[in-house]
Amino acid sequence: NGRKVDFRNVILIMTTNAGASDAAKLSIGFGAGKKDHENEEAIKRLFTPEFRNRLDAVIAFGGLSQEIVRSVAQAPQTTPAELDVLFELDKPVARVRSAPPRTKRTAPVGLERQIMRLLVAHPQLSADLDAAALEAIARIAPDQAEMLSHLVGVAQGMGEQANFAALVEHLREGGPEFDSMIAEIAAESESEFDVVRAEMAGAIRQARIRALDDEMQMLVASNLRTEEERNRYRELMQRKEWLKRQTGGAVAAG
Repeated sequence: NGRKVDFRNVILIMTTNAGASDAAKLSIGFGAGKKDHENEEAIKRLFTPEFRNRLDAVIAFGGLSQEIVRSVAQAPQTTPAELDVLFELDKPVARVRSAPPRTKRTAPVGLERQIMRLLVAHPQLSADLDAAALEAIARIAPDQAEMLSHLVGVAQGMGEQANFAALVEHLREGGPEFDSMIAEIAAESESEFDVVRAEMAGAIRQARIRALDDEMQMLVASNLRTEEERNRYRELMQRKEWLKRQTGGAVAAG
């Protein structure tokens, strides 16, 4: 139309998905530090040298942090489909049938609550909780670990696609029981996964030690009359000492 545009004071920002698929792959061993080089190679494959020479800079952006995802998941209007798009999943997250809401269930406290908070923030840690660990927690939990067992079942049912945002969607479908815990976690800064996993392992050990103590106290209250009771007491004592040594080893390693 005959108009002229002055580009002398313009900053032009262009975006591309070049290298995105390679960046999404998990690096193992000595390949963990090669992402920048891979991004550069992807740019070279896609664009000609003449075009690249006109660029002042190329900036590679990482994926969304879990802290950002948590804030998005807090939006009441967020739908499962939107969460799937957000994470660019190859297949939708498995929809788990939620249990009906329980309004009279005792709220979790102590170690049970600590473990539940870690699981809500990092549902992939549900793989670290086996039946023996759940049984030990149930012995010391006021609600016999009902909420924790439900949480573990939902997280494990989501499979490898488990993440905070999708788990929040599932939990809200079952009622408001987890809402206060979700809000607390969403307000916190994101922690390193290895640190969280170590905290989870320590909490599980403490729960098992407390469960062993409870059973040992019951045996003592019965005066250890039978040989079977005395053998059981010694077995529990050995397990407790083994768990304590594990705790000491974890502290020394840290």
